[in-house]
Parts: sequence; C-alpha cells; structure tokens
Amino acid sequence: MKTGASFRAKRLRLCCAVFAAALILTGAVSCGRARNNEPADAAAPTTAAPTTAVPTTAVPTTAVPTTAAPTTTVPTTTVPTTTVPTTAVPANAAPASKAEIVSFFAAAVNDIKNNGSASYDKVEYQKIHDVNMTGNATVDGMIRNSIGSFAKDENSAPHIAAQKGTASSKDNMLGWGLADDSAVVSASLQETGGNYLVTLVMADEDTPDRSNPRHLEKMGSVMYLDEVEGALSSVPQMKEFGDIHIVYTGYTVTAELTPEGRLVSLRHHCNAQINLGHMKILVISLDNKSISLENFVEYKDFVY
Repeated sequence: MKTGASFRAKRLRLCCAVFAAALILTGAVSCGRARNNEPADAAAPTTAAPTTAVPTTAVPTTAVPTTAAPTTTVPTTTVPTTTVPTTAVPANAAPASKAEIVSFFAAAVNDIKNNGSASYDKVEYQKIHDVNMTGNATVDGMIRNSIGSFAKDENSAPHIAAQKGTASSKDNMLGWGLADDSAVVSASLQETGGNYLVTLVMADEDTPDRSNPRHLEKMGSVMYLDEVEGALSSVPQMKEFGDIHIVYTGYTVTAELTPEGRLVSLRHHCNAQINLGHMKILVISLDNKSISLENFVEYKDFVY
C-alpha cells in the first residue's frame, strides 16, 4: 500500500514533469517563430489606431481681399452759389434809386435838425413878380408893400449864423418829416468834384395848412393862410377879402453833400401864387386877382 502511493506520487511527479517539459517545449517553439519574424524583445505592437494625422487641410487663408468699396470720391457737386444780388447799396456806392436818394438826403438834414451837428449861414428871401390886383399903380404898390412885410428881397433879408450844438442850429434847419417818398415827383443825384449833387422835385400843393400839414409843411418853407390874411388886413384901403388860395408849384430842393452824407450847401426854391377870389378896396369890388412870387431858402458855410 505504501508503494502504490509512492508510485502514484512518482507518476504524478512524472506527469507534472512531462507536462512542464511540454509547456517549456511549446513555449520554445512559439518563441522560435517569433524570432524568425521580428525581434524577440519587440513588444507586441499596441495596435493603436494609427494616428493617421488627418492633414488639417488648413483652409488656406485666402485672404479674401477686403473689397473695400472703392472710395469713389463722389465729386461734391458744390451747387454754385448763385449769389442773388442784394439791393442794398454797397458802402462805397452812390445812392441810385429815388428811395435811396431821398433817404440819403433826409439823414443829412435830420442829423442837424435833431442834433445841431453843424454850424451854417442861412438866408430866406422872396422875389415878387406880378401884382394883378386893381390896375391902379398906387393901390397895387400898397399891396406889394404889404406883402413885403413878410416877404423880403435878397438884399434886405437877414442872415442867420447858426452855431453848432445850439438850439439855433436845430431850429433854423428845414428837416425832413415825410414818412415816405410819395410826394417826391423826381429825385436825381450827380457826382461833382468828389461830392454828390442831389435834386428833389416835390408835388404841388394848394394852400398849406398848419392844422393839417401835407408834405411841403413837413420839409419846406411856405406861407400860411393866416400870414397872407394878416398882410392884406394891414392895407388901409382893403375893406374885405376872401376865398384865398396859395398855390405852390415846382418846389425844388438842391443840395451838395459829401459821400459821407454831410451837407456842403442847401437851397430850397419854389413858385407861389396868391389867388384872391374876392376883395373890396374902398368901394371897388374885385374878383379873381393874384400875386406871383418866388421863394428862396439858402444855406452855406457848413462846419461840422
């Protein structure tokens, strides 16, 4: 019994040895095949999926030309500045239209009338032409003399020396009080010796009225009805009179001024006719009689 067990043990050991030898042989054969194909110590390639480096088809940065919209500089069609000519008179141009001439003249006389801005010499006189009253030289002479009580001739008329900055300078200047130029029939300007010669012709007027002034009363020198009535009343033989009209015609103003608007000389001239519709001298009644005369107002020697 003892030998059987040992025999099985021996056989088991033998089998184990044979099995071990077979394993070793098998291992040797397999190892031999491996050496024929590739190095024995090359570790079995880890079949890591080949990193087929996918070529990063780097999309060529075809630098898309920034088609900068061509700066087609649109020509700035500068609309030609068609400068509309203004009607304003250039500073160095002479007044041309009636309104400009009147305004130029009015500014000059009103500067003195309002401010007394100049000294000057003034004289006013009349020339009596026809006295068609009675046909009697003596009586007509008396009437002429009565008119002469307020109408002075050139030689006997007094001169007024108005001084700059005084009330006399203001009061003795015939200013321009018209709101517009509608009463101006014509206005002209001529250049003479570097100065301007202005001529204004005014509309005619019948019997100037202090209480209801029209145009001559606001810019000229005129006789009023009360003055004529006072003169006629002073004639002893004049018993009555009425329906008197004082008709002014051709009233003309002439002035020389510097381009800056300062007066050099000034003259007013007009024709006046005194018409009497009715009068009675002593016992004689007469109708439709008249006296014709001229009136002058002259200024000179202006000093500003």
